[in-house]
Amino acid sequence: MTSPQLLARLSGLQQMMRDLLRGVPAAHANRRFDPRLASLGWYLGRSVYRETYWLREVVTGDTDLTARVRPLFTPSAMDPELQSARLPPPDHLLSWAAEIQDEHCTSAVTGRSAGTALGSGDPPICSPTRRSPGSPDTRRRHLPPGLPSWPGT
Repeated sequence: MTSPQLLARLSGLQQMMRDLLRGVPAAHANRRFDPRLASLGWYLGRSVYRETYWLREVVTGDTDLTARVRPLFTPSAMDPELQSARLPPPDHLLSWAAEIQDEHCTSAVTGRSAGTALGSGDPPICSPTRRSPGSPDTRRRHLPPGLPSWPGT
């Protein structure tokens, strides 16, 4: 399998995960339905956290973003009920996930480090339909330093 094929598969998996979260009512997205499982929103955030950990922290040494979200997306970092309660609203989580995942795919294609700002006219490379045109861009790349605040809440 070639690199473009791998990126296409990764992009497709990322999109399916976001579609899964979009498919549940907002009131249920961050709710735990079984004490042994986290919420659906947490699983999406955890997958983005893991991507970010490997691509930014391990590969480039950039710990800025992972350090700020680690308490939310690391199992046993805090009580599972509290983790779910501190998650941002699903639309903010989806926007953040799409933006981070677009950056990771773009960096893989262009060779730029993940987290490097693209020009305002640069489209996402891996999946140009992830965000609708004109979607809010208030959650770009970074979470505020203090938890539980989340951009736009």
